[in-house]
Amino acid sequence: MPLRLFIASTLCLLLSVGAADLAAQNIPKLSCGTCKATGYLPCPGKDHDPKKMCGLTTPHDCDVVYRAPCCNGTLKKLCDKCKDPAAAAALEADRNERAQWVQRQADFGKDTAIQFVNVETEHFIARWSIPRWRIGQETLGRNKASHVFIKRCEEVATKFEKLTGSLPVQKQAIYFTDSGEENMKVTLVKMGGGRKSTFRFYGLAGQVVQWPDPIGGMDTDEGYHAHTVHNAAHLLTQASVAYQMKLAAWLDEGLAHWFEREMFGKQRTYCFHEVQAKDAWQDADWKKKMYGEVFGKDEDNFASVTAMDLDRLTYRHRAHAWCFVDYLAKSAPEKFKTFFTLMKRKNDTKEALDEAYGLSMAKFHEEWRAWVLKNYVTK
Repeated sequence: MPLRLFIASTLCLLLSVGAADLAAQNIPKLSCGTCKATGYLPCPGKDHDPKKMCGLTTPHDCDVVYRAPCCNGTLKKLCDKCKDPAAAAALEADRNERAQWVQRQADFGKDTAIQFVNVETEHFIARWSIPRWRIGQETLGRNKASHVFIKRCEEVATKFEKLTGSLPVQKQAIYFTDSGEENMKVTLVKMGGGRKSTFRFYGLAGQVVQWPDPIGGMDTDEGYHAHTVHNAAHLLTQASVAYQMKLAAWLDEGLAHWFEREMFGKQRTYCFHEVQAKDAWQDADWKKKMYGEVFGKDEDNFASVTAMDLDRLTYRHRAHAWCFVDYLAKSAPEKFKTFFTLMKRKNDTKEALDEAYGLSMAKFHEEWRAWVLKNYVTK
């Protein structure tokens, strides 16, 4: 065959194949009128809808919903008409993953023999055993109450990221136990030391065990909510950026009190290794008290308070720590983000202050005093 004829015939063949492919692409795919080609139909079950069961609309894992035998909370069933194999495989994988998550939670709690409801969101894991919880005029069971409180924890995470520019990579866990005895059991089994009071175990994946102790005023929703905010702030502070074995106590405590006061207008939770005697600073309006201290030139020096460890921080010192954080965060919010990161990496107040704000300890104290006198004065 002459070369020109061979090339011409080959070109015609290629063009015809291309046209056939194009025509095939334009043929409409057959679709299922029952499921609209999705492969799924709504599950008819009644015990799986997160909106009704949880009250939490943001993405989360929840063992109550995931246990639903009809669909494991996917809200879908395979279309009976088209029985799409790809849709069937995807749905089976999703259901298996949810069932496995439920089994992991059950296995995790076996050694405590406590009935927990487990909820997992973007930044927190809540393990809740309190049978009933009253919020306003409504009494909630384990499931809905656990979702309310993990939502509150996520609200702290949102505010924390806005303030510090940081969040932990790993999730933080909070055990909401029903009694001092349950608190003791969890701390013994999971943390190696028995405590009937709130106990925090810090790390990149931190944990807190707490219960609504009436002695601490935590048997009301407002009190327990505030206590949870305080502890969530501690977990986020400790686990963000990098973990410091002995993070500066003034910053850790100051931030936890800062979130409490920003959200509730007062402080309720105090972290002492040993019980401290009550004094006038415990339930006082710290804003007024600190203004009085500064106005009367009776305040403690910034350098001395920031050098104290946890056991030396009295109620009054904690008010100072809160006030230092309040000034740093509100006078220059962007610089505070840098300051926080430096503190978490180096744990050196003097160095972080100089690098983030360009201030010496003495200059900071001077400018802090002026800010308090201007911003805390009451009419």
